[in-house]
Formats: sequence, C-alpha cells, structure tokens
Amino acid sequence: MITYKRLSHMAVLSFKNGYRLHLDSLKLLKLGSFPSATMLSVLAMEEFGKYFSLSSYAFYTQTNNTRDLKFEDSYLKALYLHPLKQQMCFGRDGFLPSDKLSHRASNREFEDLKQSASYVGLKRIKGEICYEKQITNPLNINKQIAVKQVHFLNKLLINMAKEHIAGILQMDEDEINNMLSSKMLKTLCTFKI
Repeated sequence: MITYKRLSHMAVLSFKNGYRLHLDSLKLLKLGSFPSATMLSVLAMEEFGKYFSLSSYAFYTQTNNTRDLKFEDSYLKALYLHPLKQQMCFGRDGFLPSDKLSHRASNREFEDLKQSASYVGLKRIKGEICYEKQITNPLNINKQIAVKQVHFLNKLLINMAKEHIAGILQMDEDEINNMLSSKMLKTLCTFKI
C-alpha cells in the first residue's frame, strides 16, 4: 500500500511537472514550433489533471477514513489513461468544473489533438484504422491551433494563481500554495500569445 505521504508527493510532482511542461510549451510557441507546443500543452493538462485527482483522492480518503485497497489499485491504474487525466482538469477539484470541457476530454478531443501534434499516421476510430482517411501530419498543426491550446491552459493557470492570491482558492499542499504566487502570475502574463 502506498502511503498518503507518497500519494501527496506524487500529486505535488505532477503539478510541478505540468507547470514545467506548460512553460516549455510557451517557449516553443514563441519559437514557432507549433506541433511541439501543442503536444506539450496537452501533456501538461494531463499532469495537472493527475495532480487534481491525486490531491483530492488523498484528502478525501484520509479525511473520511474510506481507503479501499482494491479500489485504490484500479484508481492508480486509471491514472495511466490520458483522456481521463485530461478530463480531471475540469471536474469538481480541477481548474474549472465544466461539463462541456469534461465532455470534450472524455470524447478524446484533447487526446486526438495531442496525437495529431505528435505522430504521422492513419486516424483510428475505436481502435480501428481508418485506411480511407487522410494521413495525420503534425506539420498541419498551425499557429492558430497551437495558440488556442496553449492560451487555453495559460488562462486556466492565470485564473488559478489569481484566485489563490486573492484568498479564494487554497490547495491542500503547501508547495502548491507557494507556487501559486505573484511570481507565477508574472511569469504566465509575461508570455504574449
């Protein structure tokens, strides 16, 4: 069994890694590397989704003393499902509770965007290769697509930092609260997209 301390540590690392990936996506966007910026932005979303999920799971199971090891095993395995992590960004404990955004994530919109930005190949629907469809090409990810995705995540992070600074939002982990600072806000607002 993994300890609560390790679950919390994993959550914090996920947030920090998500932030690193996001900053890298901003830099790549400025350099004109649109497919890579898009891919990293969706990967960052996944890490933030993992953070939100792990943080709330550790808090609620510890507070309510409702730990179930069989469930926990399946829960931790589910953290390897990319669309699920993307969806976790928009749940009750995410950036922005939104049925519309959660639906977009569960319908693989962000996952398909990440795949299109990463790989050349044939489109698949429900695991079946669509031989008649156009070949996906990461070079088709243009500035408009990249800016839309990167700006979307940047705005979510800016709002989170602003809410924390204003005393509206408090996270369970001190390390995350320390990150959600005016320094983070300045860094995120410095990038003109």
